[in-house]
Amino acid sequence: MLVAVLATAELQVLVTLVPVLGAPLALVQVPALGWAMALGAAVLSVIVCDAERALRASRTPAPAAR
Repeated sequence: MLVAVLATAELQVLVTLVPVLGAPLALVQVPALGWAMALGAAVLSVIVCDAERALRASRTPAPAAR
């Protein structure tokens, strides 16, 4: 399975970096604003997930001491 994952990653890199291979997929370069939006969405998703986890933890009652 590791070989399949590595082969897939290698193909993705080749299609992305070699223009001849990306042409049939009509790949274009992402502008700086697009990268900023992707980075913002990634950071925001981490913040939202951590906030939700903290909220759930605060609602869960602590186990009773013995």
